[in-house]
Amino acid sequence: MRNRRVYISCRRQRSGTIVLRLHQVFLPVAPHIREAVESFILGDQTDTARNVLRRHFVDQFCSVGLAPAPQDRLRTNGHTHDLEQIRTELNQRYFEGRSTARITWGRPGPDRRRYRISLGSYDFTGRTITVHPLLEQPHVPRYVVEQTIHHEMLHEMLGLTWSGTRRVLHPPAFRQLERLYHDFERAQAWLDAHIDALLDKTSDRAS
Repeated sequence: MRNRRVYISCRRQRSGTIVLRLHQVFLPVAPHIREAVESFILGDQTDTARNVLRRHFVDQFCSVGLAPAPQDRLRTNGHTHDLEQIRTELNQRYFEGRSTARITWGRPGPDRRRYRISLGSYDFTGRTITVHPLLEQPHVPRYVVEQTIHHEMLHEMLGLTWSGTRRVLHPPAFRQLERLYHDFERAQAWLDAHIDALLDKTSDRAS
C-alpha cells in the first residue's frame, strides 16, 4: 500500500486468517525486517523485534539532513545548475542510460541541529535523488554537483547492501565505483577546502 500516514495495518477475518498490509517502504528491505514486522504484529514484543523495526525506521526517515520534496514539487532548474541536465549526462556517460531516478533540489530540514548535513540523498522508495540547496550557488563548481549526483546514482544502481541485520550504505564496491567519476579527487579536494564555509552558510540560514 502507499498510504501517506499508515505504514502497517492488520485485521483478522471471520475465518481467523490475519491479513497484514505493509507500506511500500518495506519493498526494498531485507527479509529479516519483514519477518520482524510479522512477528511483532503476531505478538512478539521482545526487544529484538522492536530494535529491528526501530533501526529500520530511523534509517528510512531520519538519516539525512534533507527534507524530501513532495512528489508533485520536484525542482530541477536552479539559477546556476540544472540538475536534470547533469543527471542525464552522467546517466549516459557512466550508467549506459539505465538510471530512471528522478531528481530535485531539496530544502533544509526542520531542525539541522538534530541531523547531520548531507549534500545529497537517494530515496529508495520514491526513487528520487535530492540535492542540498547549498550547492545551488555560483561559487560551487559544476563538478562538485556532478560528483554528488553521481554518488547518489550509484545508490540507485547498486541498491541496498546488508551485513547481517545492518544496512551498509557504502560497501567497498561502492567506494571503488564512485572513484570512476572523472573529477572525483578534484571534487573531494574542493569540498575539503570549502565544507566549513558551506556549513556556516547553513547556520546563517537557521538563525
